Amino acid sequence: MSPGFHEKLRTTLQRSWETLLKSAVFPGHKLFEGCDFKFASGILRKPLNELTSLAFVERVEDPL
Repeated sequence: MSPGFHEKLRTTLQRSWETLLKSAVFPGHKLFEGCDFKFASGILRKPLNELTSLAFVERVEDPL
């Protein structure tokens, strides 16, 4: 297959992916920095910060 074919296929798949993402209607982008820990008293800040830092990935550990 020609390189032009692969480029056209890649472009078509990229456009399809972007269209699907736009039509998916995902909820708004939210961050943990905006979390009200006083309101959500059951959430502990330290373990949450550990998870959001993704340090467990570097240590090759299971976060659960």
